[in-house]
Amino acid sequence: MKKISTLVIIGLFVSAIFLGYHDLEPEISANAEWLPEIRLSTNPELDYQVAPSIAVENGKVHVVWGDYSGGNTDIYYKYFDGTIWQPEQEISNDSGTGDQAFARIAVDNGKLHVVWMDFRDDDYDIYYRFYNGTDWEPVQEISTDIGTENQSYPAIAVENDKAHVVWMDYGDGDWDIYYRFYNGIGWEPEQEISTDIGSETQFDPSLAVENGKVHVVWEDNRDGDNDIYYRYYNGIDWQWEQVISTDNATERQMSPSIAVENGKVHVVWHEYENVMFDIDDIYYRYFDGNFWHEDVPIITNTSHSQFPKIAVENNDIYVTWQRMEVALGFYDIYYKHFNGVTWEQEIEIAGIPMVNNANAAIAVENAEVHIVWEDTRHGDWDVYYRRFVPPDFEITIDDIKFAPPGPVLCGTDVTINATIHNIGAGNGPEVIVRFYDGDPGYPIGSGPGIQIDVDQILFSIPSGENRTVQVHWTAGPPGIHNIYVVIDPIDVIAESNETNNIASKVLEIIAFLPPTLYIKAIGDDIILNWTPLPTTGLSHYLLYRSTSQIEFDFSNVWVNTSLHNDSGVIPLRTTWNDTGAAFDIAHQQYYYTIRTVFKLGEISSTSRTVGKWTKIFQKGVSTFSLPLEPLESMTIDNCLNDMNARYIKWMHPELYKWMKHGDGCVNDTQMKLGEGYEVKFDTQTNYTFTGLPGAMVSYDDDILFSGFDPDSEAKKLNVSVEVNGSVTLTWSEPLSMSVGDWYEVYFSNTRDGFFGTPGIHHNLTCPAINFGTNTTTITGLGASDPGARLYFIVVPFNANGIRGSSTYSISVWTEEYLQGYDTFGIPLKPDVNHTADWYCDNIPDCVGINYFNNSKERWYWHSTIMPEGAFDCTLKMTEGYQVSTSGSTKFTFIGV
Repeated sequence: MKKISTLVIIGLFVSAIFLGYHDLEPEISANAEWLPEIRLSTNPELDYQVAPSIAVENGKVHVVWGDYSGGNTDIYYKYFDGTIWQPEQEISNDSGTGDQAFARIAVDNGKLHVVWMDFRDDDYDIYYRFYNGTDWEPVQEISTDIGTENQSYPAIAVENDKAHVVWMDYGDGDWDIYYRFYNGIGWEPEQEISTDIGSETQFDPSLAVENGKVHVVWEDNRDGDNDIYYRYYNGIDWQWEQVISTDNATERQMSPSIAVENGKVHVVWHEYENVMFDIDDIYYRYFDGNFWHEDVPIITNTSHSQFPKIAVENNDIYVTWQRMEVALGFYDIYYKHFNGVTWEQEIEIAGIPMVNNANAAIAVENAEVHIVWEDTRHGDWDVYYRRFVPPDFEITIDDIKFAPPGPVLCGTDVTINATIHNIGAGNGPEVIVRFYDGDPGYPIGSGPGIQIDVDQILFSIPSGENRTVQVHWTAGPPGIHNIYVVIDPIDVIAESNETNNIASKVLEIIAFLPPTLYIKAIGDDIILNWTPLPTTGLSHYLLYRSTSQIEFDFSNVWVNTSLHNDSGVIPLRTTWNDTGAAFDIAHQQYYYTIRTVFKLGEISSTSRTVGKWTKIFQKGVSTFSLPLEPLESMTIDNCLNDMNARYIKWMHPELYKWMKHGDGCVNDTQMKLGEGYEVKFDTQTNYTFTGLPGAMVSYDDDILFSGFDPDSEAKKLNVSVEVNGSVTLTWSEPLSMSVGDWYEVYFSNTRDGFFGTPGIHHNLTCPAINFGTNTTTITGLGASDPGARLYFIVVPFNANGIRGSSTYSISVWTEEYLQGYDTFGIPLKPDVNHTADWYCDNIPDCVGINYFNNSKERWYWHSTIMPEGAFDCTLKMTEGYQVSTSGSTKFTFIGV
């Protein structure tokens, strides 16, 4: 029986006649991401290290091989810990002269399982050893014959600490395939799984396991030539074996290798087709869960391509094999990758002239490919290793830039720039980048998105670097567009992370862009300025003025720049002077907005609203709260200088106490919207505030789609707050809405947060709401949290994505009252005006409320024990208040 030992060892040493010392470096593949090869075995020269096997888990690489030194073969193990290769060690644990050979390794949850064929008892048996994560446990024999039959060439797969092993068994006078299973506690009885009843040979098995299901292939000559057989254990029973190689002649199919993923079974083998010309090709076949697809040759040439090994990950297929050019007589190691779409060009992994490289094994994790083989470059067989390090392309929303930035006019030429990062360890090869208007779906291109421009190609992105690519796009139609950027859209590049190759960013396209309106007071006048627009197609501007921040009469144009003549008709002027409006005491409040008229007659939606508010300050103390958010923040010191006031007291929003500025005080804090103030003067004076009001109006009288009517539906946005802080919004259905139209809801933490420069700036708080639904609940906003300030509007869109006029904004503001006295000014105009008595009854733990009566210019106290009507003034927005409570509490205001 020692003869078999010799066959095992020498048979693995391919073309030993050509052995010799060649101090040559291998050719470097065109794919630069194959790192230089490494010699793993370290025994002295002229000893043999052969038949390696490899397994990878969590970045750690584990390799076993047969080591022929000291007169017999032992099993050695070596691993890469993620940083360096640790020293090799013998694990077969045999002190005799029997050979241990053809080791195979599997890893699961950090535990190692190794099987090999062992001659220590004067015949070959299957031995197994287990590394439990800390120590190697004792060697054990798992084949159970009691005679001199040989068991050889095992294969192993592990799942959930359960080990599955197959091998060749010569117990019945011929070679059969046997299987044994470790159930996590002990080894169950072995069983023969090849079912021939004659003397035919079954050998060279390979197996894979997934979800408790076992898949086995082997080489079988029961039909007079060698074919590939497959058998499957479904978790209950072994199903009938079947031939999966499909030749109709006498070609020989040999040395299969199997892998399984997501229920799909993948098998490769080599086929000896032409006896005259001595040719072997590599074939591949897969089972999709329902049926076996036709086998296909993935390597066909005039050479020996033999002993393929397969690995599968994320539907990518990785195959390695040895190939000998007949004319040269030396074997080299080759590799080929199926990227989910096509088989890429084969790559030579190891090939030095006059050197044999044979018996490769492969493992893949996170698209990193690990290959080991035996190599004769130093005059004997050594174990070598090489690794493919993939790139990792990444794009995020911040990597997408629009020029000009949105919103943009329909028809604008927009440049879209996308910055692609390679955050992986490997350099990136040539990659396609594709842009879409809308969701491209998956597979890419199956969704409703429309590709923008043509595919862009980046030729190389080194590890740690980035490259920018751009396309040009004519923006349209009007509406909200989600622009997608997809890296490697047909998934031809293996990456360590395939989930970060797509990102999107919203770009708003506006049919007719309004200018942005600004306001300031100079002397007695209010000066309005607005941003100029491109003059192409522009006719003139329409200005509107109102004494109410939420009620504009758009049928009554205040200023038409093509008709008015204060200093000559200037249709495209960008400023207007409202003479005397700054100190127009009869109209304490003025609000303004503007629209653009184009030459073809189209009229834009409104700009943001700006306002002015004039206050008469009398000698002594006046308490107020600012009803406008200033366009430019103003410090207390500036306000003092402009008003000629003696001092200002203001309520500090975090400290909950009054602060005083003046008389040399250097605490120059900026005033904030909605806080309480006291201003003291030596003489009566006036002061005009300008800024942005609490309610915004958007109006568009497009004949195709107008949205909410400003005089009816736009005012009917209601809000309620649940205990958990969720906000429920309810509105009236606009008459202009029809089937296919929808709403979008926006919120902001500031009064003017809906409107940026220019156009809408928003935070989308819920998905689109279909026509016919006029209520939505938005969770997780924390509207009942102390200090919460939320402003909402609802915007309608028609089926073509054109935005109509919005509702008026409505607001939620929650004030926390500490025990004692807190001063504040309500920053909202309540939907319903309430008396001081109502607030005392509805603010939890309220003792009383001290409020400033604007008409009588004095403070009044109303407690919870006062009779109704006594000092029970209706409280108004912009007045100062002090609330006394018996404990800390909070109260939510709702208004505009």
